[in-house]
Amino acid sequence: MRKRTPLTLHIPAHSLTCCLYHLLANPDEVHKLKAELRTTIPNVTKLSVAHFDDLLYLGAMIQEAVRLHPGVMARQVRISPEVPIVYENPGTQKQYVVPSGTVTSMSPLDTHMHPAAFGDDAYMFRPQRWIDEPTLREYFIGFSRGARNCLG
Repeated sequence: MRKRTPLTLHIPAHSLTCCLYHLLANPDEVHKLKAELRTTIPNVTKLSVAHFDDLLYLGAMIQEAVRLHPGVMARQVRISPEVPIVYENPGTQKQYVVPSGTVTSMSPLDTHMHPAAFGDDAYMFRPQRWIDEPTLREYFIGFSRGARNCLG
């Protein structure tokens, strides 16, 4: 009988594998990352964890890889216990009301691939979007959101 590996070990491996794939498939992105590494960390012998805080493009690449390939695909359930949720369809101007106490859910891919949030190129690997539009972070649920957010 084969020993099972815990799921928690597969999630980072999956995200890293997908990130590596996108780097290999997009040589221009690799050149941008190398340029950032050269300018931010000129002396690799004196490397510290603090250097990684300054790697804006590396952070954007990781964010983009997790956006396109979230580790956990479970639907994220939410309930508004006291206040109804009001949604207005911008295309039709029709208004929908979800009564309080109603269970709703969404998956990371539903949100991460939505063109209204991430543009018409939502299915493309484009790390620069995170630098050009810092407000995209409010749509990112790769590690859940709120009280259920992944701490690690």
